[in-house]
Amino acid sequence: MKGTVFEILELKNNKFRVSIDVEGADDLNNIAKYKENKTLCNIEIKKHREKRSLNANAYAWVLIEKIAEKMKMSKEDIYKRELCDYGTIATDDDGRKIIFSLKADIDVSKYFKYYKELGYSKDKKFKHYYVLKGSSEYDSNEMSKFIDGIVQDCQTLGIETMTPEEIAKLEAGND
Repeated sequence: MKGTVFEILELKNNKFRVSIDVEGADDLNNIAKYKENKTLCNIEIKKHREKRSLNANAYAWVLIEKIAEKMKMSKEDIYKRELCDYGTIATDDDGRKIIFSLKADIDVSKYFKYYKELGYSKDKKFKHYYVLKGSSEYDSNEMSKFIDGIVQDCQTLGIETMTPEEIAKLEAGND
């Protein structure tokens, strides 16, 4: 079962009492089983962020395909390039950017799918990289920035795109 909404009911002695609305709660048998068996559940509470529109993601891929055709490159190569140019750097749970280093002669693509080169160590023996999030992990704000960058590249290449108003509706899920 997946929680969809929670409400903080009270705060006493530095403890919260929380009410959670659960998807599938209409199936009382499932809930009764949890209660009867005293089943332990792990619950994670995160700050709410609007998810990206699936249609916005589909549009990003349409534009990526058009760029790939124009530049005679693979869609995956263009996607990686767009992620490097306009994508979001992955962060840990504390919001710190995820950075890693490899010996300079190691092919990073064998270990990470989406990354951006940051630079070399002083002795040039190591290369440093950012880990990039794939667009499937983006929230609506990150997706909007990603599409804006792709649209800019399309316009530079003379590829027709939707109007800013049409894109805004698409990103908002009002398509």
